[in-house]
Amino acid sequence: MRIYEALERYKRELRDELENDSTAAGHWKNIQFRLDCIKFFQKDGKTDVSGFLDKLKEDPGKVEALSEMTDTNKDYFTNVLRFIRNVPGRAKTVFERLFDETYDMWDRIEGFQKDMRHFLTFPGDDFWSDKNYTSETAASIYLWLYCPEKYYIYRFWEAQTVSEVLGKKYCFKVGADRENIKNCYRLYDEIREEIIGDKELTELLEKQEDYGKYDRERRILTADIVSALSMYATDSEDKIEITKRFFDSLSVDDWLRVMEDEDVFTQDNINVLMYLHGREEWQRREFGGLTREYQRQSNNNTNIFTAGGSLMWRLVHKAGSPAPRQKGESGIQLVLYVERDNDGEVTYRLRDSLARAIYALKNKYTKDNFLSKIYIGDGGRENSASEKYDELKNLLERKMNIILQGPPGVGKTFMAKRLAYSMTGWKDDERIQFVQFHQNYTYEDFVMGYRPDGDGFELREGIFYKFCKKAAGDSEHKYFFIIDEINRGDISKIFGELLMLIEKEYRGEKITLGYTGEEFSVPENLYIIGMMNTADRSLAMLDYALRRRFSFFDVEPGFDSEGFKKYAQSLANEHFNGVIKELKKLNDKIRKDPLLGAGFCIGHSYFCDCTPEKCTDGWIRSILKYDIFPMLKEYWIDDEGDNRFKIWKDRFEDVFNKEENS
Repeated sequence: MRIYEALERYKRELRDELENDSTAAGHWKNIQFRLDCIKFFQKDGKTDVSGFLDKLKEDPGKVEALSEMTDTNKDYFTNVLRFIRNVPGRAKTVFERLFDETYDMWDRIEGFQKDMRHFLTFPGDDFWSDKNYTSETAASIYLWLYCPEKYYIYRFWEAQTVSEVLGKKYCFKVGADRENIKNCYRLYDEIREEIIGDKELTELLEKQEDYGKYDRERRILTADIVSALSMYATDSEDKIEITKRFFDSLSVDDWLRVMEDEDVFTQDNINVLMYLHGREEWQRREFGGLTREYQRQSNNNTNIFTAGGSLMWRLVHKAGSPAPRQKGESGIQLVLYVERDNDGEVTYRLRDSLARAIYALKNKYTKDNFLSKIYIGDGGRENSASEKYDELKNLLERKMNIILQGPPGVGKTFMAKRLAYSMTGWKDDERIQFVQFHQNYTYEDFVMGYRPDGDGFELREGIFYKFCKKAAGDSEHKYFFIIDEINRGDISKIFGELLMLIEKEYRGEKITLGYTGEEFSVPENLYIIGMMNTADRSLAMLDYALRRRFSFFDVEPGFDSEGFKKYAQSLANEHFNGVIKELKKLNDKIRKDPLLGAGFCIGHSYFCDCTPEKCTDGWIRSILKYDIFPMLKEYWIDDEGDNRFKIWKDRFEDVFNKEENS
């Protein structure tokens, strides 16, 4: 739809209403109502804050009716009126901050929401116990009434819908309120410019009493046209379907953003959703039993049904979507749940994207989570582990391709996956692909090629090709392709013509694939993490192409890291500590060995993930016997007398014998 087409339809409907008394569209009725509100609040000229609050107390009906027009629950306005009447001094301070134009508009709206959140609610009304919630729409109504020549009434759903239907560039994301409001004003101003230039529309309205006096800036008209455009886009849908479609469209990230808004989601709401997340589906009549079970488990009095209903209304007002009001309760539950008719019995389950968001919240993964399990840094300086992580993360973001190289047992694979988690923010294996290279791995496995299929051959897409396509279809998120034993494959043979495209400078550049003639690119949101064992003697010198396209990060044994030291202390085992002490001495010898070096040191991961109960002599001896000793024999295979191996084997054995002989 183009703006001039929408305006032509609007003018036809408005003319029909003004000249033929049609009530179908109701445009003039809506404009007239808004004019009456402005006349009431501005009849004595621009008022001060005290005068504005007096007007609110004098005739709250207009504001409540306006809330109906904008699908903002009138109870929220009623609560504000109680606030003004009960604590007028505090209310005046709160509204003065909202109307103070020396501050950014969003900061004022956010501050107003926080001020209202701290205003105590009234007892005896369990369902609407959160009436101190104030949506951005409600706050914008007060701003508009106070200064109609500067402000618009903001509704997220309307702004988003109109931007989409007119093909505008403005982006609206649930929870990104500051940018949403800025983009709303840009969009509405653009539409207002079109309206001001429409002489036919101006002449039609100037004939109406008081219109020219109270809507000189055409903001009332703009608001009504925006409202009409949003409904034009949904002509065939009722409010329930519009609301359902809106919440169908929310992504996992949308839900995660809005969950961070404490004006909308309480901690109780989060806890209830986490509880329901473990259930595949439930019947309506089961809410009572679920509530009792939840109350027993969580030791509180939260009612799942009423808490959920209250949250759903807050979400509707947050979204600014048409409130699905109708007789009975059907409609509002579709905000959080999906209904299914199961042989005549209606059952519910959490929306798929909401369920994934709850899973993400349960599996949130941060830098602190990374450092609690990954032992890096030498422990010699404060925050050395934190600095090492920052160095690694920044290196991957800068280069986009890195190789974690180090001796066996330093946790390279473990680190790679958790580095990806920490950069995405949660344990999301959907954005991670793992593969291991070997000598027979080919381009056909990796990108695409012909494979036997019955009596012939079929062209099949490789794992890297498919993952690139997946990442390209979700450009807002980071994806990670992890390659174990990257130095065991023939890099030029495996990557083929894509070897150039993985370089950061060529991300997004297209190249023609040999098999299909298709134009293909490696997306800019795809990161490649390789792992390489520096103690593998069977490998030839690394391909120069690999060296040039990847940065190399050394992963060293973490016995001296603060994390491992804390872990060792938690085990409280003297034999464990004695073995680790000997291992550190052994690594010093290996580093100085001209035939070995630092790349052959023994890592800490062999001794990780234990508990005080499991940390027995048997467990420690098993690691030495089946992991460490065979490795040392391999290292010193040319030692004909086997003296070095015997010396160190005896030293480890002495750790256990000292206490027994004492």
